[in-house]
Amino acid sequence: MAINRKRHDSFLLYGIAAALVGLIAGISIYIFVRNLLINNAQSSLVELARQGAKQVENQLNTQFIILESLSSLDVIKDPTQPWSEKNGSLKPSMNSNSQI
Repeated sequence: MAINRKRHDSFLLYGIAAALVGLIAGISIYIFVRNLLINNAQSSLVELARQGAKQVENQLNTQFIILESLSSLDVIKDPTQPWSEKNGSLKPSMNSNSQI
């Protein structure tokens, strides 16, 4: 009986030790994966913001180019032309280009 009791106690002790090792390993893996996912999400968000900013920059540059082209028209530069004539000359450009 004493041998069975000793074997039972050592089995219980090893079981508890194994459970603790498993628990510590599980917590360590959880923390590692959590930090990895957070870093991955942060870098993805930074890249997404960078791409969005680049797209906005490209759209603004396109609009500036269009505005520069329109401002170089003689009818627009001429200070003696009335606004109604300037506006009338811009309407075809506004209809043909959705950027304006």
